Amino acid sequence: MKSTLILFALLVGWTLPAADRPGGKLTAKRDVQHYDIHGRTLNDLRKAMATQGPLNSDGKTRFDGRTDWTLQWTYKWDSKPAKQAGLYRLSEWTVDVKSTIIFPRWVELDEANPLEQRRWQIYSARLKLHENGHAKLAERAGDAVNRAFANIKVYPSSEKLKEAVRLKAQEILKLHRAMELEYDQKTEHGKKQGVQFP
Repeated sequence: MKSTLILFALLVGWTLPAADRPGGKLTAKRDVQHYDIHGRTLNDLRKAMATQGPLNSDGKTRFDGRTDWTLQWTYKWDSKPAKQAGLYRLSEWTVDVKSTIIFPRWVELDEANPLEQRRWQIYSARLKLHENGHAKLAERAGDAVNRAFANIKVYPSSEKLKEAVRLKAQEILKLHRAMELEYDQKTEHGKKQGVQFP
């Protein structure tokens, strides 16, 4: 029950002294946000989510929950001494994954009867499970980019190195976009994981 927007940024590094061992740093952050819904009955809540839930990237479809993520990277390279000029390699890099997960929050939850509270809590747990699945896929994409950068070879110019980095990252992002689509298809946007309410 979500729509994912994938963004990425490429920030190019500068020439540094040669490093003995190229290395990267991967960070992943999840930010949880809520939108308030009001209602006295389970049907009221369903209507509220249908009209207030986060919009898909097409701006037409609403979901109960949504996960958006960005994948950004920066890197630096070094070049060999002048006598071996023209050999460029990555010396260090960072890969940052940031996920924003949006969930509904039932404002009158404490005023509801215990049975309705329990149904909401079960539904919320299943929605959280589904959306966290999207965040995990984003983090896998970040890990794949980080590992791929470690395997990028030496290139005869900084331009060729930059192009190799760009192409490798795009390849990984394309694969993980497809994996996200497959995840939603297999789970029917969470329905097969119990994300149905009421």
